[in-house]
Amino acid sequence: MNRSAPLARTVPLKPGTKPLARAKVKSAATGRQPIPRVSARRRAENRERTQMADRLWPDRREGTVMCGCGRPECHRRADDGHELLSRARGGSIADEGNVRPLARECHAEITLGPDWAYAAGLIKHSGLCCQGRPVCSQYTEEGAA
Repeated sequence: MNRSAPLARTVPLKPGTKPLARAKVKSAATGRQPIPRVSARRRAENRERTQMADRLWPDRREGTVMCGCGRPECHRRADDGHELLSRARGGSIADEGNVRPLARECHAEITLGPDWAYAAGLIKHSGLCCQGRPVCSQYTEEGAA
């Protein structure tokens, strides 16, 4: 697919139908991209998660909380809260036992699911999500494969 070519309509519009306006990339007043709307439920979860992070790591805003990935070569400051058991697998965003402070680089790497992260306990699973991985047979926990 050629991305440099402008998009062209392949099917004509029905009579009386107006084409959709293009989304604004930047606000004319501020020069920034518009912030997408967040549901009330997600806003409440985000507030709860922020309060939990402030309780667990009160000095996190000063940048003194270090990455909890456990690798000896990592000496980065924590930027993100990583969920050990993701919401898609039944974890909670605001459960204190389900969150570890991680550096953004480590967090990005862990979301790809490397075996060392499973072995270190940074990614939990129900057994079905990791079938075929050699580390699954070593990972023993309640409800695991």
